[in-house]
Amino acid sequence: MSKRLSFSLVFTLCFLICVGTVSALAPSTVAPAAGAADAAAQEPPGRFVIRDFHGKIAVFESGSDSPVQITETLTSSLPSVDTIELKGGVYAADERELRRLLEDYCS
Repeated sequence: MSKRLSFSLVFTLCFLICVGTVSALAPSTVAPAAGAADAAAQEPPGRFVIRDFHGKIAVFESGSDSPVQITETLTSSLPSVDTIELKGGVYAADERELRRLLEDYCS
């Protein structure tokens, strides 16, 4: 075989291996089954929601508009990524997760 043909075969083989590896590592975009989507819509994402309340970090019970706790930490003192997350609400499944999240935001 000529050098050019050998190089082309080796290059093609390496390309296919790379594409296969990237495809295997990429997250799947398969839609969940209809039953799974219905179950997710019925379950609340967490018991508590941490979000901005008049410029401070506050804790709400899921579904409530009244905070159960307001911290002294100003949301303006946080990195912009955290501020954006808090505007949408950060959910905590239980008190343990709530304490961990508050430590992260307020320390």
